[in-house]
Amino acid sequence: MIKLTKEEFLKWVEKHDWLLVNEIPTPNGRQDIFTTPSGSFIVAIYDLKGDLQNVVPLIVMPAPPPSPLGRLPGLDLRSGSNFIPPK
Repeated sequence: MIKLTKEEFLKWVEKHDWLLVNEIPTPNGRQDIFTTPSGSFIVAIYDLKGDLQNVVPLIVMPAPPPSPLGRLPGLDLRSGSNFIPPK
């Protein structure tokens, strides 16, 4: 991959109408999150010198569907076993 500085990459980003959403400092440099005109999120990863290391799409994981809560079994807090109500 050709080494690009942050300034060179930002000129390319501006030319292609990407919008900077967030800048995150990391122990190894920094990460900038952009959104493209099509609505995709892209992460640009820079090293400590400010050179561009990688450009990757941001993958958003969907939340798992909620499970029905149902009826919770009662717990006997003294012994930790399930509470069986008297008849």
